[in-house]
Amino acid sequence: MIEIADEGNSGGRPARDPRIQAFAGQGLQATLLRQDQFGYAGDDEDPRPVPKRTLGSLKREFEAYREAGGPRPEVHAPLGFYLAFCSDRVEVAAEDAIPVPKEDLWWLAAPDDLLLLSDRVTHHYTTVHRVGGGRIWLLDDWPERIFLKAGMNAAGVEAVVAPYFAGVFDAVLPQRKEVGITEAEYRRVVVGLITQDTPALFERYVAHRPAMRDDHRFNLAAGLALMDVGRDELARFAIPYLARALSLAPQPARARCAAALYVALQVAGRRAGGVAGGSMPRPYGDSLGALLAEFDEAALVAGLDAERLCRLGNAAAWGQDFDAAQRCFDAVLARDADDEHALWLRAKVHLRRENAAAALQDGSAALAANQARIRARQQQRDTRDRRDRWGRMDDDARINGLCLRRAEQLCDRARAWRLLDRASDAMADARAAIAVAPDCAEAYSMLAGAALAADEPDAALAALREGIARARDPKLRGRMVLVRERLQAAARDSSAVR
Repeated sequence: MIEIADEGNSGGRPARDPRIQAFAGQGLQATLLRQDQFGYAGDDEDPRPVPKRTLGSLKREFEAYREAGGPRPEVHAPLGFYLAFCSDRVEVAAEDAIPVPKEDLWWLAAPDDLLLLSDRVTHHYTTVHRVGGGRIWLLDDWPERIFLKAGMNAAGVEAVVAPYFAGVFDAVLPQRKEVGITEAEYRRVVVGLITQDTPALFERYVAHRPAMRDDHRFNLAAGLALMDVGRDELARFAIPYLARALSLAPQPARARCAAALYVALQVAGRRAGGVAGGSMPRPYGDSLGALLAEFDEAALVAGLDAERLCRLGNAAAWGQDFDAAQRCFDAVLARDADDEHALWLRAKVHLRRENAAAALQDGSAALAANQARIRARQQQRDTRDRRDRWGRMDDDARINGLCLRRAEQLCDRARAWRLLDRASDAMADARAAIAVAPDCAEAYSMLAGAALAADEPDAALAALREGIARARDPKLRGRMVLVRERLQAAARDSSAVR
């Protein structure tokens, strides 16, 4: 791993959480070792079409990969997330990137950030290595082919290509190179960047550029970036930015800002402990009340897309307001009866209400929709251009994510079977979950419970043994250990009686 010093490697941005710095060091090492290891696509006689990858789509891919690994506090900062910034001269959706003055992309640049550079003829993604001495140094997959070299671009940039840390590591890592351009050259070609940090970055940036606190576009995009991640613990950080965006918004944009703020307040408030029939914790309840005094709630909800409606419903379910949750999922399914996410979440609500028949129906429909998505992605992978290695890797990662979701859905349907006293069907679904996700400890726990209900203690013990070995959640592991000890004690007592 490449170690990153706490200070002095960015264009002015304060050091990040040590876990983010360490993760960035791993990314830099992977980029360095990848140099010139793959064919250069431009050398093909018939080059494949370049996939369309935007700052917004790439930051979501990075976040999806991060989330697929599950909670790993020893590796990932709990509040860390990926976000994109772009020059405010570029027209880009607020959900995709945060617009800032172009010169501030120098201050923001930090090790392992993905840069989008362009001379308006060539557009290129590359990786930040370090910033210092008036230059930004890059690690590129093909450093000698980079368009930033003299005579290879329309922006007058004359990049320096040098041995990696010349005089320090070039003997240890021969043939590895870094590309350097000046700050002035960087400003001519930089379009945007994707970085990893915590919500604290926004306040640090505003301290650097105070005028941005009163910039509508910045505040809206910052709030949406925090909500775009999909992790509810970040919603509370989005509220002040969305509230400022609403206060600064021109009239045509006010409804959109109000809807985004409504979702953030509901999600943060529910997660903070709001329950059905009770008041939402302050200050969320007060802020929500003030918002709804100005905007019609039904109109705000009606304008939400399926993703935000599902998130609103999921937050309501966390707050045990199952009626509100089901209304959200019903609204999504009225638009698209095969929406996998809404079907699955509504099945969970039915389970919480112990409505097993409805949970079974929605759970089965969610599984069918999931299978259709897996097959579609497999077909896309199998028909992809054979040279598109990264595209196939992305397909495989997405398929793996869908399989992990399928395992969770099978576990939920197994719970419905248990409520219907159909232990054998519950065992079948638990085993199917294990087949698609062999490391899913929850599936082994479900199999053990169903085996006990079917009076198969040996099968239960075997499932518990496998589940305990795989459990990463200490609470789940503790529950399984307790059940195993009880079963083993019962077996000893039974042997003593005989």
